[in-house]
Amino acid sequence: MSRSLRLAVLFLAGALLPGAARAQNVPPEPHAVTDVILRPGDIMRVKFWPEQQYSGDYEVETSGIVAMPLLGEMHVAGQPLSAVRAEVRDRYRSMTTNGVAIVSLQFRVSVIGQVARPGLYPMDATQSVFDALSQAGGPTNVADLSQIRLLRADHVIVLNAAEELRTGAPMLSVLLESGDRIVVPEKQNQWLTWTNALTALQTVGLIIALARHP
Repeated sequence: MSRSLRLAVLFLAGALLPGAARAQNVPPEPHAVTDVILRPGDIMRVKFWPEQQYSGDYEVETSGIVAMPLLGEMHVAGQPLSAVRAEVRDRYRSMTTNGVAIVSLQFRVSVIGQVARPGLYPMDATQSVFDALSQAGGPTNVADLSQIRLLRADHVIVLNAAEELRTGAPMLSVLLESGDRIVVPEKQNQWLTWTNALTALQTVGLIIALARHP
């Protein structure tokens, strides 16, 4: 087979099989516990004992500060939850005898694309991508389960839910973090339309014709 003909065949194969060469990066360990970083808009859920009247949900402001009636203002945005939790407990213990403070974090995760109810959903760091998809009503019948994308900071993590259904591999068990976005794409037709197929064949013919007439 001539070099030009090999190029033509490769071109046509690439056009007919757009999903064959999809690169998928390796997702994080499904059950890896990460120290979630707080962001503006997150909700700190704080329970105090014995001063239970000060317990409540406190939002991280756009300035990065959270204000609590008992402890005052704290700058928490950009800090890991473990550090914020330790500071809350230290402040509270300095005011009480044997006081206990329990701090958890709630944040919103966006789920868009081919799900029953796209939108923003309140989640926490104990919940996974599977939980977020469940909150959104699950994928539609035209969703591409092999190409679910988790957008995290400047990373795009491809999660193959079809593989999980087939093998039981925990692809959707990745724990959520503040700022996560989940995109469920639509299935792409693996076969070209007649128009695109004709264009591809015409291109192949042009390549061969050019090879015959240097």
